Amino acid sequence: DWVVEVIIENLEIKQSLYQKLAEHIGSKTILSSNTSTLPRSALIEGMDSDLASR
Repeated sequence: DWVVEVIIENLEIKQSLYQKLAEHIGSKTILSSNTSTLPRSALIEGMDSDLASR
């Protein structure tokens, strides 16, 4: 499975969405972002390392 996040360019909102998604997606689901301004390092800050690696 593959989830593509395409929401407003707001770090806090994106991180909140990732936390909610983490509870519902499978262990092999790829999570990606359509961001054009936020660095990956900021997006995965505080994220579980398993999810961050996907």
